[in-house]
Amino acid sequence: MIDLAHFLVGQFDLLSATLYRHGELCEPGEVDDAMYIVGRKSSTWVYIESRRFKEADGRFGKMEQVVAYTDDGVFTANRQGVWRGLPEDGECLYTCKRDWQVAMSKQLDHFAQQILDKSLKPSQYWDQLPGQKIIEQAYQMSSNLYGTDHATH
Repeated sequence: MIDLAHFLVGQFDLLSATLYRHGELCEPGEVDDAMYIVGRKSSTWVYIESRRFKEADGRFGKMEQVVAYTDDGVFTANRQGVWRGLPEDGECLYTCKRDWQVAMSKQLDHFAQQILDKSLKPSQYWDQLPGQKIIEQAYQMSSNLYGTDHATH
């Protein structure tokens, strides 16, 4: 979702990151099942939420969204589309025609094949760095809630 937030508002400053596991704050080294990030770029506030949950049929589902609070209103984006306002009652600006899981799988397959073929270009690494920086900062910030250094766990 960081890449989607960067697409919508550009790079932003991370202000808050919280990771949860089973409704409790994650301790360093634990795998999270919910993540909440708040960031800011100028007068735009960015809220990113990602949660895993169990469906009624026992399968696991995932809810992800980016909400941008701007001078021009609130915009929400997820893997299904972009809305002015919230998806439940907002104006749909864009819908995704493709299944994002299929698209992500193809992207990862292509990335893995480039590594195997040694055809990955160094310039492609740079595209990933802003998102990876926010992710690393989020883990560090969340770990600091316990007063520990994430890098040592």
